[in-house]
Amino acid sequence: MELLYISETVFYLDAPVSNSGRLSGLIRQCAKGYGISVQTQIIPDVDRVLEQMEGVISGDAIILNHCKSWLNVMPLIIGRMDHVWKIRL
Repeated sequence: MELLYISETVFYLDAPVSNSGRLSGLIRQCAKGYGISVQTQIIPDVDRVLEQMEGVISGDAIILNHCKSWLNVMPLIIGRMDHVWKIRL
């Protein structure tokens, strides 16, 4: 199974979205036992920031079409789940 060795992550959350502050706290709380540095940033226009970055992980096609590079981690995540239907094409 493929492993990703990630030492640091930054979650960018849209400030105009309700409960983004609460989500920020939940992300940091859930990340505690994984041994990686996790930051959250609540900013007004996440799309504009991500479009300038490399190594973006997002499900938003508009962001993926405009950012410098992106990673598809969905197969890795789904592969680790036991109770999901897996459809192979």
